[in-house]
Amino acid sequence: MNTENKLPILRPEDKPAIPEPADTAAPAGEKASRWKRPETHEEKMLFWMRVTGICAILLAVLAGAAAVMLLLNLSQLGEILSHLNSASVELEEASRQLSQALQSLNNEGLQELYAALEQIQKLDMDSLNRSIESLAKIMEPLSRIFG
Repeated sequence: MNTENKLPILRPEDKPAIPEPADTAAPAGEKASRWKRPETHEEKMLFWMRVTGICAILLAVLAGAAAVMLLLNLSQLGEILSHLNSASVELEEASRQLSQALQSLNNEGLQELYAALEQIQKLDMDSLNRSIESLAKIMEPLSRIFG
């Protein structure tokens, strides 16, 4: 086995202790932070590998939660789709009935309207007015008696 191309395995116990510079030490009375900025290439790689791992875990949890929510709502989605389907069938039926009603109105209603207009045109308005005047003259003495 060729070991020349392999990177050495770093373990925390193999890491040499690097003393913290005096200017970055915590001031007196303050608690020293556990987090220290990565300085070497290996520390930076380890830091970014940890960040990537945490992000991957969070994404997996998010995807799992979304999948569970989708599965739980799948039955509701089927119910909603069935309601939409029945509503569309009812709307088609109502549209068909409305169309038939409008056609019958156009055919029958207009014919009846034209027949009524023809009857009105046949009336002799002058003789109708004379009849109304004579009726008013007859009713005048009756209205004095009862009124």
